[in-house]
Amino acid sequence: MPGPLFTFSAYLGTVIGHDWFAGVWCLVWIFLPSFLLLLGVLPFWSRFGELIGYSLRSVSGYLADKSSKYWIVTFVGYLINMLAVPALAGNWPLAKPDAPKQDHSL
Repeated sequence: MPGPLFTFSAYLGTVIGHDWFAGVWCLVWIFLPSFLLLLGVLPFWSRFGELIGYSLRSVSGYLADKSSKYWIVTFVGYLINMLAVPALAGNWPLAKPDAPKQDHSL
């Protein structure tokens, strides 16, 4: 069963409106502000992530240019990327989808 806000809003809409359509209407309206907030924030959040990535790339490029150690900076960047992806996924074995087990016996 979903959370209490979901259930209570559907119940109140059905009781007050005397039909199922009012319950659905209340569900839509109670969650509409959060959906609008998501639609408003996600594009900016995505662009902010891109800005951080471009900033890190420009700093590492500047450091590689000044130190003339291009390959070291490249491999350190790949190492950071290889460590960051599993760290962002949390529990890495749970993040990858398991292949379905197939029975090939006849």
